[in-house]
Amino acid sequence: MSYSFKYYFVVIIGWLLMSSSSIDAQLSPSYYASTCPLLVLIVRQGMRQAVRKEPRMAASILRLFFHDCFANCPFAGGDTNLAPFDATQNRFDNNYFGQLVNKRGLLHSDQELFNGGSQDSLVTTYSNRQFRFFNDFASAMVKMGNISPLTGTNGQIRKSCGVVN
Repeated sequence: MSYSFKYYFVVIIGWLLMSSSSIDAQLSPSYYASTCPLLVLIVRQGMRQAVRKEPRMAASILRLFFHDCFANCPFAGGDTNLAPFDATQNRFDNNYFGQLVNKRGLLHSDQELFNGGSQDSLVTTYSNRQFRFFNDFASAMVKMGNISPLTGTNGQIRKSCGVVN
């Protein structure tokens, strides 16, 4: 046997062994605790700078975060069909809930949150107490971020969100 044949044989066997082994890496909120303990502060500072430079960045990042946690894209579409429904688009506030209390919800499904049902008291609270809304929103974002994504062979990063690879 020639040298090149032996070399390629060893490489192929090695590749087969490595590709057949299963590595089960899991995501962890403490992943950067030792390698970058200031990560949260660095990201917070970067976000503040980005939002100061472009106020719409906060909404864009929230949308991106939500999409990463709950990707459910339509097969066709885009952002050309979005309605300009946020009266305070450059500010994160509780205006949405005030609109519902005043019976001015943009979508029927939105207005159903304040329509004589069990959620009326919460909508009223959020419309009157912005700090309460902010606290509950922050808790919900953390909770959403803690949803375990599918990893390894259980999940995939899609090239196109509406199509399975």
